[in-house]
Amino acid sequence: MPTLHTTASTPSKTRTLIFGTGNASTGIESECAERGLEIVGYIDNSPGKIGKSRMGKPISHPSIVQQHAFDLVVTASASHEAMKSQLLELGVQEEKIISARPTPSKWFSQEILSYFKHTLGEDAETLRTEKLSFPIEGKETNNIPRPTSESDDNALVERIFKAYCAAKNNLAQAPDCYRPGENWHHFLTTSRPNFYQAIESGDTDTLRSLLNNFARNELSSGILGGEEGFNAFINTSSTTDLVEYFSIWAHSIGDAPIHEVASPPIGNPYGYRVDGHTIIPNSFLNHYRASMLHQLIPLSSEITIAEIGGGFGGLGYSLLQRNDKTKYLNFDLPENLVVSAYYLGSLFPEKRIYLYDGANDIQEKLDDYDIFLLPNFSLAHFDRRTIDIFVNTISFSEMDYASIVEYLRKINEVTKHYFYQENLLHNRMQYKYYPTSTFPELSNFRRIYKSPSRWPFFSVNSHCHVHGEELFINTQK
Repeated sequence: MPTLHTTASTPSKTRTLIFGTGNASTGIESECAERGLEIVGYIDNSPGKIGKSRMGKPISHPSIVQQHAFDLVVTASASHEAMKSQLLELGVQEEKIISARPTPSKWFSQEILSYFKHTLGEDAETLRTEKLSFPIEGKETNNIPRPTSESDDNALVERIFKAYCAAKNNLAQAPDCYRPGENWHHFLTTSRPNFYQAIESGDTDTLRSLLNNFARNELSSGILGGEEGFNAFINTSSTTDLVEYFSIWAHSIGDAPIHEVASPPIGNPYGYRVDGHTIIPNSFLNHYRASMLHQLIPLSSEITIAEIGGGFGGLGYSLLQRNDKTKYLNFDLPENLVVSAYYLGSLFPEKRIYLYDGANDIQEKLDDYDIFLLPNFSLAHFDRRTIDIFVNTISFSEMDYASIVEYLRKINEVTKHYFYQENLLHNRMQYKYYPTSTFPELSNFRRIYKSPSRWPFFSVNSHCHVHGEELFINTQK
């Protein structure tokens, strides 16, 4: 048996007694470890348990609770009030008594994000465990100023405005399968009144103001939450989503580099304050996907990754941040492309960024730019295998079926190595959708794996959307 040696980033100082060792206490040890609590013993009213031990710590009767040196008593049972009364009668101070049940994720005032890294010692037997802990310091809802100068910001917005106008002009001549489908056409036209008014009047000042604050207004509706999502965040007191997404992310990538999921100060972001950073659950998804995609092809290699429906640019940012040899292309509806162009253009001013100018020979320019932000119909002009990895997440199933067929046809044609998607298996929301089981097959590809989504909002237990992850490899190279 390997011996156990544990090191922690923050030493455990809160000496804790656990009251209750029944079924309801299952998992209490790991919960205490995550919160930096050191279990010094257990107490229980059951005569058959007195004198025994659990996890190497003694189980004693509550009547001798004062013989223990402790800072806290955690009741691990639904009978908290009865246990609390018993402890008060035994002289335990009320402020030292807290309940861990029936809501274990909320039972301690200081929420902490924790991940345990395991390694072997030099003898190849000693198990070493390092605890990475990041206290949740609160919410960040104050305005976050952009880091770019006003002149640079103005110049970028002017370029974006021209690119949008060029895209909308050419969209009218694009095949029907590249037009916004029933779902997105209705959503866009009803969710962005100030944006369309600014565009129609040529008001780039209003457009710039919207982009400066896109994380909190209509421009991010449907891709980050918009004003509705921001207001919902303000009004929630739960950190459950953050804790769950952090845990899934850390275990998925095998580490917890929390600084890499920090929201950069573009678009007036909001989120939770963690380790001095502003964090939103969405960032964990994008960071994981970028990490997974980069594992497919060595980081030392130049790699071209294309995405259909890049939203506000979150995955693009994670990909480009992780590997400076990555070339990134985003094919999206012009309205959403405005946001990703501002986001990535502000974050990577040193990179060569191509914004649409109406040309059709974009594939010939791949060597000339690092980032391509293209209207979706530009994909029709790609006809050679120039993309290493193609990606789509959370959007194919919401399109008209003719659009799905066309996009997959092009992916089958221009992708050299891998196609990754995360799309609907089943939908509990009231809008038109197509599950991945109805998608046409990719004749040049073989599916490597398929799995229900790991993320709570998209998992098989979600009350809204059930998504699945799929990775395909090209077998016709």
